[in-house]
Amino acid sequence: MDRRDLARADRFGHRTYPSAPCVGAHHLPARIRSAVDGVAERHHVGPRPAGPIEQIAAKTDGVPLFVEELTKSILETIVAGKVDGSLPAFAIPTTLHDSLMARLDRLEGAKGVAQTAAAIGREFSYSLLSSVAGQNGNALEAPLTQLEQAQLVFRKGTPPESAYMFKHALVQDIAYESLTKSRRMALHQRIAETIREHFPAIAETQPEVVAHHFTQARLTEQAVEWWGKAGAFALHRPAFIEAIAHLEKALHLAEQLNDDPPRRLLRLSLQLNFGHALTAARGYGARETAAAFERVRELAIRVEDFDAKFAADWGLWVHAYVRGESRTMLEQADIFRRHRDGMEEPPETGVGGLICGQTDWFHGDFIGARREFERTLTAYRSKPELYIELRITGGHDAVVAAKNFLASILWALGDTTRAGVLADEAISRALAGRHTTTIANMYAHRWVFEMIRRQPAEAHRAAQAMMSLSQEHGLSFFLAHGRFMLAYARWHQGEPEAGMSEMREGMAEIRNQDLYAHVPLMEMLMAEAEAKMGRIDAAIAMIDEQLTKMERTGQRWVEAETYRVRGQMLLDRQPSDHAAAEDCFRRAIEIARAQQTKSFELRATLALAKLYHATGRDKMVPELLAPALAYFNKEVALPELDEGYRLLDSITGS
Repeated sequence: MDRRDLARADRFGHRTYPSAPCVGAHHLPARIRSAVDGVAERHHVGPRPAGPIEQIAAKTDGVPLFVEELTKSILETIVAGKVDGSLPAFAIPTTLHDSLMARLDRLEGAKGVAQTAAAIGREFSYSLLSSVAGQNGNALEAPLTQLEQAQLVFRKGTPPESAYMFKHALVQDIAYESLTKSRRMALHQRIAETIREHFPAIAETQPEVVAHHFTQARLTEQAVEWWGKAGAFALHRPAFIEAIAHLEKALHLAEQLNDDPPRRLLRLSLQLNFGHALTAARGYGARETAAAFERVRELAIRVEDFDAKFAADWGLWVHAYVRGESRTMLEQADIFRRHRDGMEEPPETGVGGLICGQTDWFHGDFIGARREFERTLTAYRSKPELYIELRITGGHDAVVAAKNFLASILWALGDTTRAGVLADEAISRALAGRHTTTIANMYAHRWVFEMIRRQPAEAHRAAQAMMSLSQEHGLSFFLAHGRFMLAYARWHQGEPEAGMSEMREGMAEIRNQDLYAHVPLMEMLMAEAEAKMGRIDAAIAMIDEQLTKMERTGQRWVEAETYRVRGQMLLDRQPSDHAAAEDCFRRAIEIARAQQTKSFELRATLALAKLYHATGRDKMVPELLAPALAYFNKEVALPELDEGYRLLDSITGS
């Protein structure tokens, strides 16, 4: 059993919030709605707002007496126009409050124990209560027995291994509210310090518990420290939504601290983790993510922390990348190149290589991109230890990303065998590292790699794995892309209308998040699907729109393929429209040759050669097709290569 399991085993004592609902409260609203309606009718109250229902459920646990009294009080308050339908902070009817308070008062020595326990939480362990109260043996067991016999708490196990839970949230609230403000603060400080010093399993695996108690004790500096620990722990677990919530609390409280150098460093650390959490949960394209990294950069400049500034620059570059903001990408890449040229081998080569390599690839410079990613991998091989922390700095493992991108680039450049090896190495390294966003990112790029190779079955497997991981951890960026990817697979597997409908929905979600990386490939695939369903005019319109966007954004890595696909669509729409289709194929060949993408050139050349053959121009085929085929080893497993040789043989008779 590891430390986290030990903490979970001590299950009472980590629920820290005085008004935390008991297990099962989420099943109560329907029953409570009926009770509320009954009370309202008996008191001639008109329309009831739905807002308080869940709150009544949490406060009363569905106990009829509590429901009756609390509902009546709230409805009367609403009718009087004193509240807007939300439950006031401590809206317990005087009669019920007095009744429960009287029961506690009659228990003599048990009241103080109940108050201490209430500060710990709805659930609490004997061991933690004993440490906080400074009592054990009969001095503690007797009052706990009183509370249990009065049916105010439930017990599980035998002291000192026992654990307890307040029977009703209202009982806990009343015991807690009966404490003076100063006594509450002192208790919360005592609880936080006790957990920190004597319950290391809880402190390590549930730092938010310590953070909460320090917050309630108004010990701001300690609270900031522990909310920061909670955020970092959640970030690495990973539980990104929790990390965001914890770090937001830390940053808010940190604003109350003095603005001196140590605290500036603290804010910078918190802000950087906040940016990483937002990246994972909401994506680099989210505006709040960009704002977080802007703040990181401001703080990093103030404290002259280059590493943090570089992490911010990376975050802002990726924000521009996924949103297709070409100018910002180029500017950021240029900044890194200038910095790198002044150093022998900076540790940021890994992430910086991604900045430069992806920028080059985005703009269709496959040769420049290959050079950058090769440099990244060379730097890793010489100093692998530098890449451990860069996984966090960059949001994912730079080596995995470099292998992924280089695989797609090499395949396009014609080195298809090495491309396959690198793609498989990326999978192995990502899975071995067990870093969530690295694995999700790897599968996303694997999908792109397989679709470039036109291997939809393999792409589907990658998409399924990515979606499973993204759903488990709430990775919105990957979820948006994954929905499109799975929809394409559904279309390809024989459900055209349903698949197309879901592809459109997925693409709408991608656009709503302002995500544009990989969109040209997705749009091209969706247009192909439309064409194969007989909607060729609509498909050509989609392709033309995408080509216009390429001119505007400069995202040209799939431009050659897009022109080739457009040419084929023109032939499908009007087989006699040879000239327009030929222009598209020639344009695709021209772009591929300029980019030195031999695999794309082979596809476009084969398309044009088939057009020549179909229109009786066989004499032009060998001169066109032979050089494109000759680049590749005949043993390479490439469908276009086999088809090209068959066509050439049929014409030359060899």
